[in-house]
Amino acid sequence: MGIAGIALTRSIARRIAGPRAGLLAALLLGLTPDWYGHLFVNAKDIPFATAMALALLWVCRVLDEWPQPRATTVIALGLATGLALGVRIGGVAAPLPLLPPLLLLGSRTARVPGSRSALAAAASGALRLLPALPVAVAVTLLTWPWIGLGIDHFLEAVHHFAALDFPVPVLFDGAVVPATAAPRGYLSELLALELPEALCSASHS
Repeated sequence: MGIAGIALTRSIARRIAGPRAGLLAALLLGLTPDWYGHLFVNAKDIPFATAMALALLWVCRVLDEWPQPRATTVIALGLATGLALGVRIGGVAAPLPLLPPLLLLGSRTARVPGSRSALAAAASGALRLLPALPVAVAVTLLTWPWIGLGIDHFLEAVHHFAALDFPVPVLFDGAVVPATAAPRGYLSELLALELPEALCSASHS
């Protein structure tokens, strides 16, 4: 799964900015200690990140094919979303990157005279995305059957992960503290300490 995540990251960057960007993205992720180390031991975060990357790749393909995304692309997006949901409830966010570009495109189209046909095409494109929903639900139920036992299970999962109510021990400033008691600056300091300098330099450039 960790190697697949690197390959998917390369594919996304290559699609956005070309082969050189794809190679650089793959190298930066592969050489990031947190990714390389966790891909051997982390059975939750790495598969989730890889499934989200897969969903993002299909989001890019939907945008490439808009306003007539192919049925195979839509089904693949639903499959990737379901796989992400099967690992973590945060997978509900997998298709959300579609919204900003589609809203921007719709607002720009609405300002153009005679845009009714273009808006109708956009509405048709939105309807084409609907089959992704049952596919995502089916895959989620196959990979996480507990979530299908009732709507209360879904709400419980959302609350559990939103509140971070499990006291996993974490190391911070030389002391082991429960995750529920981690200070506000924990994440920013963790990223500052653990991300390699090459990644920080690339993000600034």
